[in-house]
This record gives sequence, C-alpha cells and structure tokens, in this order.
Amino acid sequence: LVLYMNQQVVEQEDDKILYFFDCLDGQNNHIAQQSSIVFSNNELLIKKRFESFFTENYMQKIGSEEEVQVNLSIWKGNPEVFLDLLGLKKLKSRRKPVIKVLQACNTYEDVMTKLLTTVKEVTSDQLKKHQLSIIRTLSRDGGMGNYQTGRKYRYTMTDDFLQALVFVNVGPQETIEFSDFLNKIYQKYGFVVGEIQAKQSGLYESSKLNLGYYTKNVLSLRAKLKTNGLLIEYSDATAMI
Repeated sequence: LVLYMNQQVVEQEDDKILYFFDCLDGQNNHIAQQSSIVFSNNELLIKKRFESFFTENYMQKIGSEEEVQVNLSIWKGNPEVFLDLLGLKKLKSRRKPVIKVLQACNTYEDVMTKLLTTVKEVTSDQLKKHQLSIIRTLSRDGGMGNYQTGRKYRYTMTDDFLQALVFVNVGPQETIEFSDFLNKIYQKYGFVVGEIQAKQSGLYESSKLNLGYYTKNVLSLRAKLKTNGLLIEYSDATAMI
C-alpha cells in the first residue's frame, strides 16, 4: 500500500521511487541519515503533488475572473460560503488566517495570489499532520519504516517484512542467488541496499557515501536473511535464498 501511494505522485509512469534501507539498524550514522533523507524526499513528493492538485482544484472552484468579481463580496460577507466551497469547513483555529486574508482581498489577483498562498499553507499543515502521518504509520506497521529517538523516519526491514519479501519473490521450490535477489527487488520495487543498486539508481553519486558503508549495509541484510533461515551461504561469494 505504501508503494502504491508513493507511485501515484510520480509525473511519468516509468519514473521510479527509491527506497534506501538502513539494514544496520542505526549503527552507522551515514547509512541511517541517507535512509532518512530518501524517506523525507518521498514525503516531499507527496506534498508537492498534493499542492499541485489543490491549486488545480482551487482554480476550478474559484472560477473565472468575472465569477470572482461577482462572488468576492458574498465570500467576504459570509466566509463560511467560501470555506464550504473549498471543503475547508472542518478547519478550526486554522481557518482564521484564511478568513483574515479573504477579508483583505479586493481583486481577482488577490484571490489568486495572497489568498491561494494562505490556503495552501493551511492545507499543507493539515497534510503534514494527517496524510503524511498515514504514510509513516503504514511504513511502520508494514515493517519497512521506523525511527529512533533523535532521528527522523527512515526505511528499515523487520524480520516479518524480510520474510514476506522473500516469500513473495521466491517461489516454494525456487532458489535465487542473493545478488539476483537484490537486483530483483530493486527492479520491481525500487529497493536499494548495496553498492550495485546504489550506483544504478544514482543514489551513490548523489549521496557521496563511501562504498564501504554500502558494503556493510548489504552484508548486514545478508546476515539477517541467514538468521531468519532464508539464506544459505556456500562461500563468501555465493549465497542462495
């Protein structure tokens, strides 16, 4: 559900949302911080898409310049009509800034600039408080996101999440090399853990992290899979799921 919700905000269908997982459980500050940055960037995509949708909806409901000239005095005389038009009647204390700016509007330009900016700020606060918290809750409950005291949300993998990931992508009578598994979950979901996928996705170049950090991260995932009975090591170079 988290993947589906995030994918809805991309501009083009082929665009890939990345998820960089901290498999070191916060033990490496660089990895933990980069995972948090990716998590925050994905939240920002949702926020920007919401604001874009809201602006389109606002302009459609406000109407043409002629309609605004007719209705502005009505809205100023009874702000509840304006709030109801935009579906903002549930706002409590946050409605006051909107009403204040509405009362100061005298032209179509005022409505499309000052008032629009204020309404977007109010709804942005609501988005952060409610909609984005849903993403965080789903990520946490789904076992693919969490936070620690003093740190922001980041992508992590619980044992249950790992088991589900393996069972969904590896058939009952099937085996797959660990490296192929990493590539499969990258291609299918945009999941990044180690060096190879970090380079393919452009994350390595943008993050400027030492390659050794990615190596430690992927080795930690390998160890987690082994601990959960999901991976067998034949040598340092060969491991099967």
